[in-house]
Amino acid sequence: MTTSQSVNLIDSHLLAYDCHGRQQPLLSSNAKIWLASASFDSVNTALNEQQAQKLAVRQLASQLISTLSAHSAFQTAHQDVRLDDSHYPYRLQPVGYPISFSHSQRSVACAISSADIGIDIELNSVSAKVSKRFFHPNELLWLNSLPQLSLMHSCPKQATIKQTMSVEQARNLLWMLKEASIKALGTDQLISGLKTDLSLPAQQLLTDYQQHMQHNLNLELHNAFSYQQSLTDKQLATKSDNNSHPPLTYLYLPYLNLAVAAVSG
Repeated sequence: MTTSQSVNLIDSHLLAYDCHGRQQPLLSSNAKIWLASASFDSVNTALNEQQAQKLAVRQLASQLISTLSAHSAFQTAHQDVRLDDSHYPYRLQPVGYPISFSHSQRSVACAISSADIGIDIELNSVSAKVSKRFFHPNELLWLNSLPQLSLMHSCPKQATIKQTMSVEQARNLLWMLKEASIKALGTDQLISGLKTDLSLPAQQLLTDYQQHMQHNLNLELHNAFSYQQSLTDKQLATKSDNNSHPPLTYLYLPYLNLAVAAVSG
């Protein structure tokens, strides 16, 4: 029986990965990053979209936390693991693990790790107007070069379709990486966080995805592509942007339209 404020989670997926982006069993000792995603139906029509999203993502988090209670990293003496959302960043107490939430339309996602983490799911297309306003010049340069990657098509119509899809995917990937990074790093300056140059991880992640699709007929929901920011990458970014931060590990799950940024251990 549903309560006066209730949502139904649909197609819930609980996933785990190691620090290199390789999928692991949920309760494996090698798992370092745990993700959950779902879509939802609002049972109570009195809930507006924002209220339904907030309720749905917390239901999903409870589902993930309950499953992970059997993991050794989450077992505590005489205390159940609970969500502490009294201040940001949210954490699981008493273990202190950070947890990050995201939602888009009727989809929600959350991520847990022992290190600072951020997640972003995006179903809406990021427009060229938005990218020109917020993206770094290096990112815009990359986006402007993408159509040239499709010149191999002899049919102009086919090339245009492929180019449009590639540019849209690249814009959305950049946006998700930015949002996830802002959450992971606790950046309080939103605009400067959005303008941080993430062209290197975005290019590599999208290249890995395209290579995967060239050799595989299907894209599975658990397929994750990873990029680990090196010290060299960090120094290049901080030299131009004056924005020092620890290296991040990025995960991109194109099937689920989400990206994760986690502080590298």
